Amino acid sequence: MYPHNNPLKERIAEGKAVHGVFIQMDCAEMVEIAGLVGYDFVVIDCEHGSLDLAAAMRLIRAAEAVRVTPLVRVPDHNPVFIGKVIEAGAMGVYVPEVATAKQMRDIVAAVKYREGDNGGARGACPGIRAAGHQADDWGKFFRWSNRNTVVVPLIETEEGIANFDEILKVPGIDWVGIGTFDLSHALGFEGRRDHPALDRIYSDMTAKLLAAGITFSRYPMPLKQPFDPADPTQSPDSFKRDKARWMKLGARVFMMGSDRGLCKQALAQRLAPMFD
Repeated sequence: MYPHNNPLKERIAEGKAVHGVFIQMDCAEMVEIAGLVGYDFVVIDCEHGSLDLAAAMRLIRAAEAVRVTPLVRVPDHNPVFIGKVIEAGAMGVYVPEVATAKQMRDIVAAVKYREGDNGGARGACPGIRAAGHQADDWGKFFRWSNRNTVVVPLIETEEGIANFDEILKVPGIDWVGIGTFDLSHALGFEGRRDHPALDRIYSDMTAKLLAAGITFSRYPMPLKQPFDPADPTQSPDSFKRDKARWMKLGARVFMMGSDRGLCKQALAQRLAPMFD
C-alpha cells in the first residue's frame, strides 16, 4: 500500500522469479499463511471464487498485514469494478478472457491514471483507501499508483490466440497469463493441458512473449496423486529443473495453485497413510 513500492515489479525487472497463489475462499487467515510461508503475492479470485468487493477488501488488508502483494482477479472487464479494487488497495488485476487489442487498451485505461500518453483514463479521487483515505500530495500518489499497479491479461480463448500479436503491442502489460485449462476446454480438449496441439500453441505464444520482452505466468510441474517422494520425477531437483527450463523461455511468474486445491491436496496426503 502507498507509499511502499510493489516488490513484484522490482523482482521481475531484476529477472527474478515470483511465486503466487489464488485465494478463492473468504478466509483472511489463508492469505496470512501464504504471506508468512514466503509467497510473493496472492491473487484474490473474484471470478471463480465466492468473493465480492467487500470480501476482497478484507483479504487485501490481510495481505498488507503480512507484506504479501495483493492482486485481484476481476470477474470481467467492467472498468468500474476494476477501479474499485485498485482504490481498495489491490496492487494490480488479473483480467479474464482478453481477446482483442481494444479490450487490452480499455483495461489499461481502467487501471492507470492519465499521465502523458500512457493510455490511462481512471477517474481521479484523492479520498480513497489506496491513497491513505485522503492523498496529501495527489501528484505524488497518482504517479506512484501508475508505477506500481500490475496489469495481467489472461489469454483463454481462440479469439485471444488469433489476436495475440496485436494484444502484445498495447503498452502497459506487466505479464501475460496463459489460461491453459480454459484454452484446452475452448478447443475441445476437455481440460487436457498436455494435448500436443496445445503444446504447439504455448510454444508459439511464449516465443512471441520473449520477442516482445514480456514475461508470463506458468504453473509448475504438478504433484502426482498420491504423492510418492521416492518418484524421481517428483523430487525437489526435478521441480527446480522444470522451473529453470521455463525461466529460460521467459517465465518469471509461477502460480503454485489455489487455496482450495492446496488444502485438499494436503488433507488427502495426511489421510492416505491411515488406509495403506
